[in-house]
Amino acid sequence: MNSFDWTIVNAIAELVGAGAVVATLIYLSVQIRQNTATVLASTELESARLFLEFHTRMSHSADMAHIWDLGLTDASRLSPDEKRRFIWLVSEYFLWSRDSSCNIGSAFFQPDRGCLTKQL
Repeated sequence: MNSFDWTIVNAIAELVGAGAVVATLIYLSVQIRQNTATVLASTELESARLFLEFHTRMSHSADMAHIWDLGLTDASRLSPDEKRRFIWLVSEYFLWSRDSSCNIGSAFFQPDRGCLTKQL
């Protein structure tokens, strides 16, 4: 009767299992890098869109552009209504957007979080 050495089979199975684990880890690291690049690109596009949207609105409204410029240079010359509108503009610029994780204000902090490049 032939006796089969299960120790060799067990060693081969462990070697194949270890190779599969290494291959899985390599695959996952590639996937994570690709996902990170996608998130980075998406965040940069959204931040650029928000800047463009805000500045487009300023360029199409002489009244809003006047309030913005005057508020930045000499806010004491703004009327009460203009001050209110200026405060809303500043709030919008730095705080609010459809997605609060990607607004103009948070764009200044996104590079530290790894979600934006420092060049944007």
